[in-house]
Amino acid sequence: MRRTKTYIVDLDGTVIKHQTPEERHLPMEVLNSSVDALRTIREEGHKVILMTARPLDCYSGTVSSLHSLGIEELFDQVIFGVGSGERIVVNDLKPDSDTPTAKGVNLKRNKGFNVGDLK
Repeated sequence: MRRTKTYIVDLDGTVIKHQTPEERHLPMEVLNSSVDALRTIREEGHKVILMTARPLDCYSGTVSSLHSLGIEELFDQVIFGVGSGERIVVNDLKPDSDTPTAKGVNLKRNKGFNVGDLK
């Protein structure tokens, strides 16, 4: 049985072009390769959680902008208020396996990504 993966993906600089707090009133610019990768991930039946350091009071404007870009079907939820420092994922191993159940991938800002970058 194939297990569903959960991809936790930073929003700014990874899915959309990074915006400083002063630029958040400007339209978002998607990184097309990342959108293509997210589409593939979703078609494979996996979950996508976007995360951002944007504060919670940016929720409605950010989600509205993502919807207006037509990419709302590419994620399951968005987590706001994630610190902008180092992010560390902690997960348990399955009792019957020593196979890692979490990994991390660092990407260059505003370059986008493809599915191969996540292997």
